[in-house]
Amino acid sequence: MVHFVGAGPGAADLITVRGKRYIEEADVIIYAGSLVNPELLKYAKRDCKIYNSAVLNLDEVVDIIREASAKKLSIVRLHTGDPSIYGAVKEQMDRLDELGIPYDSCPGVSSFLAAAASLNLEYTLPGISQSIILTRAEGRTKKPSGEGIEGFASHGSTMVLFLSAAESKKVKAELIRGGYNENTPVAVVYRASWKDEKKFITILNDLPQLMERESIEKTALIIVGDVIGAKKGDYPESRLYDKSFNTGYRGNKKLYIISCSKKGYELAKKIEDGLKNEKEFDEKINHIVKCAALPEISTDKSLRQAVGDIYDDARLIIFVSAAGIAVRSVAPFIGHKYNDPAILCADDLGENIISLMSGHMGGANEYARLVADITGGSAVITTATDMEGRFAIDLFAKRHGLIIGNPEQVKEFSGAVLAGLYEEGGLFKTDDGKGFEIKISNDVSGDDVKYATDTIKTIRLIPRNLCVGVGCKKNTSKEQIEECVNEAFDIIKKDKRAIKAIGSIDIKKTEKGLNEYAKKLGLNAVFYSAEELSHITGDINGSEFVKDVTGVDNVCERSALLMSGNGRLILGKHIKNGVTVAVAQEYTDCEALLEEIHGEAFVCDRNRTGEE
Repeated sequence: MVHFVGAGPGAADLITVRGKRYIEEADVIIYAGSLVNPELLKYAKRDCKIYNSAVLNLDEVVDIIREASAKKLSIVRLHTGDPSIYGAVKEQMDRLDELGIPYDSCPGVSSFLAAAASLNLEYTLPGISQSIILTRAEGRTKKPSGEGIEGFASHGSTMVLFLSAAESKKVKAELIRGGYNENTPVAVVYRASWKDEKKFITILNDLPQLMERESIEKTALIIVGDVIGAKKGDYPESRLYDKSFNTGYRGNKKLYIISCSKKGYELAKKIEDGLKNEKEFDEKINHIVKCAALPEISTDKSLRQAVGDIYDDARLIIFVSAAGIAVRSVAPFIGHKYNDPAILCADDLGENIISLMSGHMGGANEYARLVADITGGSAVITTATDMEGRFAIDLFAKRHGLIIGNPEQVKEFSGAVLAGLYEEGGLFKTDDGKGFEIKISNDVSGDDVKYATDTIKTIRLIPRNLCVGVGCKKNTSKEQIEECVNEAFDIIKKDKRAIKAIGSIDIKKTEKGLNEYAKKLGLNAVFYSAEELSHITGDINGSEFVKDVTGVDNVCERSALLMSGNGRLILGKHIKNGVTVAVAQEYTDCEALLEEIHGEAFVCDRNRTGEE
């Protein structure tokens, strides 16, 4: 077997764990000697045969591989960075295909990523650039028609130029002809991540002089774009961490701490101070006190009444009280664990932090551990999968912002995990013949309850990755907006539970109907200025009339794309009753999530191995 391995950008500790393992196991290594850090060869076995491909031609490389393969040896072809970018690996693979020699690829950290790390640079800043163009100047290897630097420059995106250090004058001229101005920021990173790395910031007009002054003719990247040197205020901040933006972890629900004694109130304040240091708890934490010794702040209501007032509006309630008080207070309001808030109970000294309810989906188990760290106490967790260290599908779903489409199946699946599962044909199976298939999709599905046979159940996980942009007239009702959204989702055949965000232009901030509909979805509506929306690029269905009224040619499509991080528009402007709706989808790697589930899940084939 031949493993094409990405050696990373230079630093020996930036190779992947898998790549290092392949090197350690290799009988033969052929490495790109002029580019790959020789320190990586220290991982090789003593008897490993090592060849430097810098002094070999393609035929000679293939001959070495063919001879080693005939002896059933493990072979590593070690390329710089990631082999898929200017690695010249396809021609080698073609030769191996002709010879019937098997091979695979191990990705590596590309130098353009190492360069960004060196510069502490984000290539994709909202409102400035949401795309990266990786290219090179034309040299001995000609570029296909339409791939010239000048043409790419017309997009105004962040551009990273490989193999172009010796052509800086040509690069400058083509970039300026294409649309970049002379003052566009440029970064040059020489030998990114190597010990002798150098980095420079200049402007496009001064690029050739810099390269000549520093004698840089190779092994350097040229990065062009306004993301370089951008400061706070130069770009709109991402909505991902905005308080008004909603994720699978943070909605429009609130945090409460309930205390019933003086000591309890003091601990409640300590917990609040500790939580303020956590990113997830950057909003207000509400206190409810029921204590005769603290009449100035104690509520006049019974504790049960006070809890009833907040229960549906809460995502986390922390009781600092006896457990019995907490249980009796919430008992009348308990619904389903997938909707109930997380409930914790701490004793007055903070020695025991008990996860009472919604341990997985509500996050109570994680919160209990967090609060225990603040108080110096112990988290008390009683869920079976946690106690036995087993895989919990509902906890996985919460961690990745997934909605469980058919939660009634989770209990049965968790029981099977505890009893012991084995994997067969992509299914999780039990000794009694039952099986579970896990699907990750936001498509409307009719197979939530069972799949194929009565003994094979489907658990459907819905990624919350759909963003709904809305345009509407003044005083449009919640019902009108809902009707348009429902019709839009019927068209695209998507599950509305996948809606992650809903938003519009900021002149609609006070629209009661839009805000009420967002609240019905469990979200806060997100609003953008016309300037923010105007930065969105793509095939927008614009209207001069809309632009005259709002300052931007399209509200719904631009809002949807901006909320999604300029994702993929899966439904353009849809109109009904004076409401316009567009839907954009963030990219979700469902295959990778499924692989992660199969990797994390406790798999035990007792029938075949007899051991766990």
